[in-house]
Amino acid sequence: MVDIVARDYTNRYLEFGEPKVRQSIQFAVKRGGEFGIDTETSLAVLIELMIAFGQEFELSPERAWARRMMANPAAPPDLRLHLMRDRMMTATHGRPVVAHKFPAAGK
Repeated sequence: MVDIVARDYTNRYLEFGEPKVRQSIQFAVKRGGEFGIDTETSLAVLIELMIAFGQEFELSPERAWARRMMANPAAPPDLRLHLMRDRMMTATHGRPVVAHKFPAAGK
């Protein structure tokens, strides 16, 4: 997944550096688990959303819709994430919507 981020989000990869990209991936996997997002495909899309829009993109101005979509157990994870990606891209034109957060070194 680090290679995919480096290839598809080169500017973010260079901005964050590999350690923070790995940290973002770990955060996405943990966060995905909280919402039942656990397939390889859905986690890849969640990682993409977090790299593109910020780690807590579901707190963006689209937050009410995004939170409902993230927490909707009736919809398959892949469908939820693809719908969120489409809506976020349309609403933001690919710009981050929340700041990326990284814990201080050693935490």
